[in-house]
Amino acid sequence: MESRMRIIRRKELVDQPWKNGGGITREIAADRRDGRLVWRLSMADVASDGPFSRFDGLSRILTVVAGNGMQLISREQTLHAQYADPICFPGDWDITSKLNNGPLTDLNLIYDPALCEAAASVSKGARQVSASASTGQIALLHVLKGDASLKEGEAIAAGDTVLMQSGTIHFMSQSGADIITLMLTIKAN
Repeated sequence: MESRMRIIRRKELVDQPWKNGGGITREIAADRRDGRLVWRLSMADVASDGPFSRFDGLSRILTVVAGNGMQLISREQTLHAQYADPICFPGDWDITSKLNNGPLTDLNLIYDPALCEAAASVSKGARQVSASASTGQIALLHVLKGDASLKEGEAIAAGDTVLMQSGTIHFMSQSGADIITLMLTIKAN
C-alpha cells in the first residue's frame, strides 16, 4: 500500500467571508462523496459575537488556535472553548458565540458520524509527534503555534497542516510549539 502525504500550507488557503460578516473561513481539506460531506477541516477567524452555522446530522470538534477563547452558548449547555483544548458537540445545536476578550482563530473539524469517527489530541512543547493512518484512516497534524519539521527535515510552520493516508507522519516540534492531531476513521459501507 502506497503512503500518501500532503502538506497544506497556511499561505495557500483561500479566505471565504461569512454571510453575516462576523468572520472568515479557510477550508484546509475535505472529503465529499456523492454530494455528501464526509468530513471537512477548516480554520476560521471569529471577529465578533454571533450565531454559529448549523450543520444538521454532523458533529464538530472545535479548537481555539489563537486568542482568548469564547463561550458557545446553546439551549443544551454552555461550552468553554479555550486555546489548544478541543471540544466536541453536535452540529445541529443552535449556538451563539461570545468572545472572551477580542477576536480569535479556531480550527474546525466537521464530520458525518454515520460515515466516520474522529478524535483529537494536542501535544505541547519540544517532542517527537507521530501519527499512523492505516487503511480507511486519515491523520491530520496541524501546527497551532511555533515551528516543527518532518523527520525528513521539511519545515512546518504555524497554521500548516500535514495530511496522511496509509502511512506514518513523524514530526519534531520545537520548544514552544503546539500541535493538534486529528484522526479520522472512515466506516465501512
